[in-house]
Amino acid sequence: MKAPKPPVLPRQLQNPDEVVWEDYGLLHAVGLTDQPVPAVELRGMGFAQARLRKLTLSGLRLRRAHFTDCRFEACDLSGVDWEETHFTRVEFVECRLRGAVLLKTQAADLVLRSCMLEQAVLSESSLRGTWLLDCRLSAAQVDHCDLREARLRNCDLEGVDLRESKFREVDLRGSRLDGMLVHPQDLRGVLVDRLQALQIAGLLGISVREIEEDPGTGA
Repeated sequence: MKAPKPPVLPRQLQNPDEVVWEDYGLLHAVGLTDQPVPAVELRGMGFAQARLRKLTLSGLRLRRAHFTDCRFEACDLSGVDWEETHFTRVEFVECRLRGAVLLKTQAADLVLRSCMLEQAVLSESSLRGTWLLDCRLSAAQVDHCDLREARLRNCDLEGVDLRESKFREVDLRGSRLDGMLVHPQDLRGVLVDRLQALQIAGLLGISVREIEEDPGTGA
C-alpha cells in the first residue's frame, strides 16, 4: 500500500480580506484562517493549493466541488452537504465532520488524521487508497464504496455500515470493529491483527473457545 501523495502548497499563500464565494468560482493559492464562511449553496466551485484553518464550513452546501492540493486544519464541517465532491491530494487534520453528507465522493490521495466523522454519510464513494488514521467513524455510512487498498488504522468503526463495499487489501489494524455492519464475503483480503480476528469471528457468528480437557478421558 503506497502512501497518498501530500498536497503541493506554495511557500507563500494569499490571505485576501474578502473571499468571493460563487458558482464555478475558484480559490487558488490562498490561506484562510478563522474567517467567516457564508451559508449558501454553490455548484462547481474549485479550490486549488489552499490551506484552510479553523473555518466553520457547516452552512456551506457544495455540489460537484473540486479540491486539489488542499489542507484542512481544525475546521468544523459538521453536517455539511457536499455531494459528488472531488478530492485530489487533500488532507484533513483534526477536523469535525459529524453528520457530514459526502455522497458519491471521488478521492485520489486523500488523508484524514484525527478527524471525527460520527454518523457521516459517504455512501457510493470512490475512496481507493484513502488513509483514515485515528478517526472516529461510529455509526457512519460507508456502504457501496470502493475502499480497495485503503488504510483505516486505529479508528473507531463501531456500528459503521460497510455493506457492499470493496475491501481488497484494506488495512484495519488497531481499529475498533464492534457492531460493524458488513457482509462476510466483503471481508476477503482485509488485513487485521489477532484481536480483530476474534472480533470478526463474532461478527460472523463464530464462537472461539479453548479446547477443554475431557474429564472422562483425561485428554
